[in-house]
Amino acid sequence: MPENVKNWIAIPVFNHSSKLKALTAESLALCPNIVVIDDGSTDQDIRKLLSETGIKVLSHQKNMGKGEAIRSAAKFICEKGGENMITLDADGQHSPADIMKFADAISRGGGRLILGTRDFNSGKIPLASRAGRKISNFLVWLETGWKLKDTQSGFRSYPVEILKNIDCSSSRFAFETEIIVKALWKGYEVEELDISVSYPVGKERISHFRFLKDNLRILFLHTKLLSGKIFKGSVDSGK
Repeated sequence: MPENVKNWIAIPVFNHSSKLKALTAESLALCPNIVVIDDGSTDQDIRKLLSETGIKVLSHQKNMGKGEAIRSAAKFICEKGGENMITLDADGQHSPADIMKFADAISRGGGRLILGTRDFNSGKIPLASRAGRKISNFLVWLETGWKLKDTQSGFRSYPVEILKNIDCSSSRFAFETEIIVKALWKGYEVEELDISVSYPVGKERISHFRFLKDNLRILFLHTKLLSGKIFKGSVDSGK
């Protein structure tokens, strides 16, 4: 990716230090503008780990959730004059090489939210991930009319203005779905890009998604979004 202060990579981190050094090194080779958001990690000092890389580290004193980490990154990038933010997860499932696909899409302009569609044509994809994606895609279709392939992918690109102009109530994993729905409601377009995915197995896989608690949060979010759509439709039709 050509050096361009307008394009940034943001990596939210919560106790993923074992993967972070390699991930940031690969990413830095493709884009010089990287911000890591340490969302209350306790496994290692992230600033010390990355001290010789020149990468900016933002720190939350306690774990506030992925949505808050993304908001912190967007605020920082906006202050630096950035316009586009590519986010990727720190758990090792994403390939930094796919950053170039996002860079090419951004270069075409248009101010779109760009989603990475993970390749699930593999027997190694966790069943919970497959089921969660299908359910989320269906609910987003009900809420927006858009048939998207992967509404739960963390590898995506945001125009920073979307994060400035859209108010989301979610602070954790549900944020990534809420921002899609509300962006579409605001008239922004969404583009999808095919990306690779590799889920670490056994002790190598570090996931902080809490099956019961986070799924309940996501269910509550969709209940609110569907209610909002129905209410808005009733108001617009004069009912």
